Amino acid sequence: MTKTILLVTTGGPMKEYVLKHIKNLGYKLVILEDKKNWAKTYADDWILSDINNFNTALEAVKRHQKNNHFDGVIAFDEFGVELAAFLSEKLKLPGISTTAAETCRNKNNFRNFCQNNGFHKTIFKKINTSSDINYLIEHTQNRRIVVKPTDGFLSENVEILTSAKQLKIEKHKGFLAEEFLEGDEVDIDVIIQNEKLKFISISDNKNTAPPYCLQQYGSIPSSLSDSRYKDLKTKTQQLIKSLGIKNGGLHIEAISNAKYTYFIEANLRMGGAEVWVFNLKAYNVDLISECLKVATNQKIEAINTTEPIKHLVAHSFLPTHSGTLTTLNFTKKEIFNLSNVESFFWNAEIDSVVLAPPDGFRALGYVVVSGENKKQADSNLNTILSSIQYTVTPN
Repeated sequence: MTKTILLVTTGGPMKEYVLKHIKNLGYKLVILEDKKNWAKTYADDWILSDINNFNTALEAVKRHQKNNHFDGVIAFDEFGVELAAFLSEKLKLPGISTTAAETCRNKNNFRNFCQNNGFHKTIFKKINTSSDINYLIEHTQNRRIVVKPTDGFLSENVEILTSAKQLKIEKHKGFLAEEFLEGDEVDIDVIIQNEKLKFISISDNKNTAPPYCLQQYGSIPSSLSDSRYKDLKTKTQQLIKSLGIKNGGLHIEAISNAKYTYFIEANLRMGGAEVWVFNLKAYNVDLISECLKVATNQKIEAINTTEPIKHLVAHSFLPTHSGTLTTLNFTKKEIFNLSNVESFFWNAEIDSVVLAPPDGFRALGYVVVSGENKKQADSNLNTILSSIQYTVTPN
């Protein structure tokens, strides 16, 4: 019998692969949005409502339910997480609790939660007054700090400052500031069903040089030692239990070093960009499918990730300056046809405006490349990158 899934907000066109795959898996797709958008090709039906007003959205969903049935509610976009949690609770369907969603969507709330539940402590403050800046200056002792919006997405407006003395109340009021911690940055992708861990994988990240903090490179499987991998897995399970999460697909970001695991944030939905392809090609695990099964209460079995099928690396195309895209020496089809390319996304056309930090924080696209081992994957990536050339002309 065909399952019907209610998708809470589509996100931008970068999420097209998600909606396309939902349809390929045979689901009936109903989309909750404020208006119809680019996703109309994939929608079997729409529920149009004010998605910023949760009670209004709930009433619209209930009206639709009078003549229609939902098997589950899900969000694949960060800005749909809280509403999806609210709806799944009200409709008594599997999902993330509203308490967990409210905790994790706000970085200050999440930082307080970690401090209060026995996870690694750090020095941090939400900046509301000059006294908060003075507190950070005193307690971080000229060490580097990270500044980020409390409800931000990706790495938008995230900065690394050389010390808290660089903070400005007129610029950073309302932001979260915390000490910069050294270590390996990793992503942890998780599927949990009925409080049982069904799948976990860990991948490595590398970011651009300060002052901004955009992910430029990723690789799977992680190159962490077995002991640190096991510690991350244990700590992640503790975090999920502490948050009270029983069902869902999660994308957790952390810092790992020899002394501790530090959770940066917990995204209560499947990770974006290369995450789906990473896990599909490395472990033959379809995270979109597994998340849908959890949301629609279809039993899934535990999945082992001891040995990868392939090693994969990803590169994000980040502009070094703002301007206009004036040349491209490739087509998407040409890149897809290159050997070892597992995924390629490009989101800019000739004459389009390109924004680099601090004007904008979005990548032009990304590519995922595979190899029999990490060294070969990196070599293959370098070969592919030589075929991808573009010019951004300053305005």
